[in-house]
Amino acid sequence: MRARNRSWLMAIVAAAGLIASLFAYFQRGGGISHTGGAALVIVSTAIMLVATLVLALAQGAPGWLRGLLLAGCLIDDLGTGLAAYFLHAWLLVALMVVGLAGWLIAMLAGRGGAAAREAHS
Repeated sequence: MRARNRSWLMAIVAAAGLIASLFAYFQRGGGISHTGGAALVIVSTAIMLVATLVLALAQGAPGWLRGLLLAGCLIDDLGTGLAAYFLHAWLLVALMVVGLAGWLIAMLAGRGGAAAREAHS
């Protein structure tokens, strides 16, 4: 499996997180419906979705861009998970934990891919 394909887990988690945060924002009677914190989580998960899609789809992206996007995804995932914790959005907290696992897989895949390319050249 190529390294770029391993970024799909983060993209799926980001999409599910966006759906969960939209649901929490628009849910009637919920404690966080139509709040600024819930809106911020919507924005952060949308940014994470875009970044992870770039990681998954950009085959020839330079290493610095991949590193920048992975660092941004880590900060976004941790911040979104913390905000979800404060908002008591437990599904989103669980998704961000899975997102961290996906981030770790993408990081390790990138390193293994580079080492394998150097060994074969």
